[in-house]
Amino acid sequence: MTFPVCLSNKNTFEDPSIKSLEDRFKYYCQEDHVRLYGLDFASRAKKVGLKTKTFEPDAKIAQKYAFSKAGIVYILKKN
Repeated sequence: MTFPVCLSNKNTFEDPSIKSLEDRFKYYCQEDHVRLYGLDFASRAKKVGLKTKTFEPDAKIAQKYAFSKAGIVYILKKN
């Protein structure tokens, strides 16, 4: 899975009243998203039965797999 995580947000931001493409882009940075995950992603994943591992890719790995250089990569596994 790939999805944006806002490293400056402690908590995930979601608001079901945000429906227009323009507002979704404004608040979630993409028109087809309905939330902007924060640093609480791992705890949210755990609540639905997923184990998470994280790593921060170095520049070479980030380029090879098109990861954000300043991002966290989550590896998810079913419990």
